[in-house]
Amino acid sequence: MGKSKEPTVVIEDEATGGDTVALKKQLGLMNGVGIIVGIIVGSGIFVSPKGVLLEAGSVGLCLVVWGLTGAICSIGAICYAELGTSILTSGADYGYIMNSYGDLPAFLFLWVCLVVIVPIGETQSPR
Repeated sequence: MGKSKEPTVVIEDEATGGDTVALKKQLGLMNGVGIIVGIIVGSGIFVSPKGVLLEAGSVGLCLVVWGLTGAICSIGAICYAELGTSILTSGADYGYIMNSYGDLPAFLFLWVCLVVIVPIGETQSPR
């Protein structure tokens, strides 16, 4: 039996004067893709298939709709990842708008989110 390649690293612990073994803090491409797919499939596939199937009318069209919306969501996630690596401020949308358009549009965006977007997004569908 050979050595297994465990994702661990030995760290010198200054408090105790010894060494501790811990997991490496790394996230690869496949891990990131797995997390995103798990979140999208885990939260979306069980919430709205009935509504999509009723509106589409057939199973084939329903699968096409799921595929297209998944591709659109993936493109949006890639765009946010690009923004997050190029604009290094906290605040997500607010920080991106502030860096791109200035203080006033970012401030107005926060008020619109507070008064309109978040309260409407929290309501349930009547179905």
